[in-house]
Amino acid sequence: MDLTLQSTKDYILEKIQDAVKYDDKRAAQEVLKIMRDELPGQQEQVAGVPGLYDVYKQAWVAAQFICLPSIAEDDFFDLIREHLVEGLRLAEYDIIDKIGLRISFMFLEAEQVAFMEQLLDIIRKNSGTLGSQNINVAGRTALPTVANWLADYDTYPSQAAQRSDLEQITYISKSPNAVALSNEDKKVLIDILDCYDSLRNLLSYYRSLPEATEDLLNKPENLYQFYPGAEVVDSIEGENESSTPTPAPIPQPAVAEPPPRPALPIQKPAPKPAAPAPPKPPANNSVAEEIKNNLKGFNVAPARPPLNVQDFLNERHNKGNSRGGIVFDNPPKPPAPPANLPTASIPQAPASARPPAPPAKTAMPAPAPTPQPSNIAADAIAKKLAELRKRKQP
Repeated sequence: MDLTLQSTKDYILEKIQDAVKYDDKRAAQEVLKIMRDELPGQQEQVAGVPGLYDVYKQAWVAAQFICLPSIAEDDFFDLIREHLVEGLRLAEYDIIDKIGLRISFMFLEAEQVAFMEQLLDIIRKNSGTLGSQNINVAGRTALPTVANWLADYDTYPSQAAQRSDLEQITYISKSPNAVALSNEDKKVLIDILDCYDSLRNLLSYYRSLPEATEDLLNKPENLYQFYPGAEVVDSIEGENESSTPTPAPIPQPAVAEPPPRPALPIQKPAPKPAAPAPPKPPANNSVAEEIKNNLKGFNVAPARPPLNVQDFLNERHNKGNSRGGIVFDNPPKPPAPPANLPTASIPQAPASARPPAPPAKTAMPAPAPTPQPSNIAADAIAKKLAELRKRKQP
């Protein structure tokens, strides 16, 4: 990838804008990979284009701050030491959330304390510039660096043992040095003060905890070690329970219950007699008898004899068309052509060139009639119906 091309520059800027706007770590990691792989071999070519190196440097710093919880520890401290003010100028960037997420990855309390102490020392000595005018720190003129702003903030009078948002806003709005800052610089300064106070308050809490002795570690329930402030809630609830007596229950007047009503006799309706079951027809194993019983009272046409295909064809051939066609014993011959017509001699092909005559067709024997199975049930029905007709005749 050629970093000197305008298309490459536009692609990197688009990626870093999406990463800052949506806190997209994947887009930031892609920008870091391009810088890590391509920039060392093209550093001279990029430096030859005016302003291009500064563009890529800002993109690299923004991508590093987006990936702040997951970068290497040395890169983390170098980034805070050299580019703290630049990172806090990113749109809607929350450095407290990023630092807290990184601390949550550490399981040991001693490791967390050591990390916060080193980070707090780097912020106190930070040389990043905030503002364009010198400031007055304890009666002396100093450069507007982060270290001098924190020194002036520490000397600002406050009655709180641990400073919070109220003291930060009071300093920004009333300090002579902070009043001269622009709105953008005031926002960056209040983010620095918030990070500074959060680290100091958290370290103060860790240092106030008792030492992890063997008896304390073996204690079965030590909720105060994991939930700071729970002992205060328990003490308040205990004071409320001990100071407020429990009120005696108010006696309620006895209410006389009415006598129970006599039970009324319940008359159950007499059960209905069960309907007699219909008589079952006598069992009959004969299929023909069962069909006769089911067909009584119906006019059933007699069964037709089975059709013999060969007899039907022979009858059709002998009698002609069954739809009324005429049968000729001696069919008329076609009329002879007139005698006066000229006849043309047709040349005959030699016998060797003529095709062989087709073999004579042999008459195929008629198919033998297939035996039809006898219909015992139909014959029995037809016989029964014939007897019924004879009985009905006068």
